Amino acid sequence: MRRRKKDNLSFSEHLEELRRRLLCVGVLLFVLTAVSFPLAKPVLHFLIRPLGEAVFLSPVEPVLIHLKIALFLGAVLTPPDVLSQILLVIPILGLYGVSILTSRLGYFLRQRGRD
Repeated sequence: MRRRKKDNLSFSEHLEELRRRLLCVGVLLFVLTAVSFPLAKPVLHFLIRPLGEAVFLSPVEPVLIHLKIALFLGAVLTPPDVLSQILLVIPILGLYGVSILTSRLGYFLRQRGRD
């Protein structure tokens, strides 16, 4: 099957493309978070330096802090962020909704004209 131009895709094909893009972004975010995990410790030291010392109240808190910093770094390093991918699809979903409402209104007016 030949791939049609992006302007001529159906609604389900646009949703399929969004799903594919979000999956790619998710995999890239996971990979970049894993790559940036070793950078979390220097970033944490840089953030704590003005305070002098950090106090952790539970044994898992240092690990969670490192994980949050790595996730943040991964999100910053991910080129096509999830928000931009969703914003690319919103106009298409809006147009689809408007076309459904317009066709229902036309059907209603046509039925009303016959009565």
